[in-house]
Amino acid sequence: MKSPVVYSDESGLGEQYIVYGAIYVPSEHLSAVEKELEDYCQNNGFGGRELSWKKCSKREGRRYAEFAELFWDLASRFNIEFRSMVVDTHLNPLKHEGSGATTEELGFYRYYYLFLTRSTMFAAPGAKKIRLHVADLEDQYQYRTEILSKTVSGKLKELLPGSFEVADIDRSSPRDSRVHQLADVLTGAVSYRLNGRSSHKERICAAVEEQLGQRLDEDVLPNVHPFNIWGFAAKGQDRWTRGSTGRA
Repeated sequence: MKSPVVYSDESGLGEQYIVYGAIYVPSEHLSAVEKELEDYCQNNGFGGRELSWKKCSKREGRRYAEFAELFWDLASRFNIEFRSMVVDTHLNPLKHEGSGATTEELGFYRYYYLFLTRSTMFAAPGAKKIRLHVADLEDQYQYRTEILSKTVSGKLKELLPGSFEVADIDRSSPRDSRVHQLADVLTGAVSYRLNGRSSHKERICAAVEEQLGQRLDEDVLPNVHPFNIWGFAAKGQDRWTRGSTGRA
């Protein structure tokens, strides 16, 4: 991808596992992908409504599962990617003064920065420009978006080829984009499996796992496409999953 558009979200704040997730879409295919997702929503009772993991009711599990499954068809035709990173906060607390994360909020964005830069290396190694849509959060610190933008852009200039120009970041609401809503649902499914929940949303999680061919509490090697789960492990730590396909 030369100029990907990225829709990113998170799930699991306050739980053991925090999941950062993002969908990468080649800019030239964004309109087509949005249209196909919107067509599904219009034809399945979601016209004018936002889909999100938290809002899925008991009556909507099947339709949400079908919405999530659309990812694989779109990936095969439009080269979209889903990348996610999981942080076990029991092993790697958000507040970690040794790394400069003197508050949980700073730690949260430290991992966000790591996720976005590393994911872009694998999803769009030839990128010249990227446009990042990060789900809006109520920050305590008013300049967080500006700092995130500068740090991500600066690191990508180091990691990607010399032709890389700029990373633009905005804080948008997932209700403004069906792709962003799909990122929300897929990220929620990973968090659901890892944090041991049990509810009517199991149907969505199971549908994603069937398409993926593995459980969502197993991470994979970084070069696996188009759906990737990266279990963050600090230096010296074991992999976080049981039965990880990325285990050395």
